[in-house]
Amino acid sequence: NDGVQKQTQSIAVSQDGKTFVKYANNPVIKVSDIPEGASKVDFRDPNPFYRDGHYYVLVGSKTEEEVGQLLVYKSKDLVNWEYLNTIGPNPMFGIMGECPDLFHIDGKDVILMSSIQLKTDDNIDGDILFTTSLLVKFFSLLINNIPFIKHQFIFYN
Repeated sequence: NDGVQKQTQSIAVSQDGKTFVKYANNPVIKVSDIPEGASKVDFRDPNPFYRDGHYYVLVGSKTEEEVGQLLVYKSKDLVNWEYLNTIGPNPMFGIMGECPDLFHIDGKDVILMSSIQLKTDDNIDGDILFTTSLLVKFFSLLINNIPFIKHQFIFYN
């Protein structure tokens, strides 16, 4: 142990939406499941979804060189996960891709995420939320465009 807190992903189950029981074999995505070159310290904000008989999760990440990215994992049962792909790294994701959300609109998959410390052409340094239109086939991704939908500083309390 090097004394640095590393992040993992765990699950909990609820029958009523109020009381949760942690899965006994947490974490379900371990440090050893994070691909080489990705930060083991900044690995957070999972966004799970179900598609075509499998669960997927997008997890906010960055490279060891501090370029934002999202890591994609796949599971049949929400317990056993395999690393599938990386979206990025991309300078448009800032130094860290956070709080990703994937949804389907107008026949396209769209990712909404926060880009931490993104440097823009107008020298505004802040968190930027944007959508990315994606061509998705087993999460082999082609980024079509990155329009900004909101530009503001976001403060976490």
